[in-house]
Amino acid sequence: MIEPGVKRAYDEAMSSGYYKRRRGLIGKYDNVRTFWEDEIIRISVRPYIKKLEEEGEGRIKVLDMGCGYGDGYEILAKLSDNLEYKGFDINENFIKEAKRLYKDKKNISFEVADFSAGHPLKDDYDLYFTSYGTLSHNDDEQNILLLGDIADCSDNCVVLCDWLGAYSYEWQSLWGEEWMDYRISYLPESGNETFPLRLMTRENILKMVSSLEDT
Repeated sequence: MIEPGVKRAYDEAMSSGYYKRRRGLIGKYDNVRTFWEDEIIRISVRPYIKKLEEEGEGRIKVLDMGCGYGDGYEILAKLSDNLEYKGFDINENFIKEAKRLYKDKKNISFEVADFSAGHPLKDDYDLYFTSYGTLSHNDDEQNILLLGDIADCSDNCVVLCDWLGAYSYEWQSLWGEEWMDYRISYLPESGNETFPLRLMTRENILKMVSSLEDT
């Protein structure tokens, strides 16, 4: 279950107005994210979307895990107009806003759900998607449970996982650390709430995947 401090931090971000989709120099959707980070994600996932389109017979079923306002759809919709998108998030305020933003789109749905205890929906999807460090909220045990549930649901799918990197240029003072005490940096006075986020290395991920294969 999500820690109360995490929910308060994101509720604060939402109420501040800095979480709204607007381009500029500040806020969650600043120019760095819009013109660089989102594009890097698209470059990474584009070949898999193309492969799913070539092999599939209908819409590509996408599950965005920890979707926020539906950010994954904004990234993926520029790669394909053949998506059946479902997003879930633990924060009911995000889901309420996402439903408002996409109320006119018939190929999109949202649900309040928590992935810290495994895959909460138990449905089969073509693409399981996370972005912007979503899985860094989980520890190894939670991630292995989630990925194991996905493997049980889907015989042939793409899983795109995203963690905060342990050797990020942005946080050189944390190199060598496994967890960071994170504060949402773009809020006025850097926000009030802090919460732990996992910093992952390639070795951490391979060890976790190896443990998953052994279960």
